[in-house]
Amino acid sequence: MYLVPILYKSYFDEYSRKCCIYIISSLIFGGICYGMHFPEILAPGYFDYLLHGNQIMHLMLLVAHIYEYDFVLHIINKNK
Repeated sequence: MYLVPILYKSYFDEYSRKCCIYIISSLIFGGICYGMHFPEILAPGYFDYLLHGNQIMHLMLLVAHIYEYDFVLHIINKNK
């Protein structure tokens, strides 16, 4: 439900639309990597300590939060 204001603002603003696309795509990519155990299914045992699906998911969540923060700063500066 927290994407509703972002989607509403992205309808009117090009920069907000770009942020919305980055947020949604990073969340989807992180969820797919976590759900499919993406790197560790290709090479079992090789990705045990670095870059396994859970770590990639957390990195993508961090990217989504960075773009959400950028979106909020853009809206604040636009309304001044």
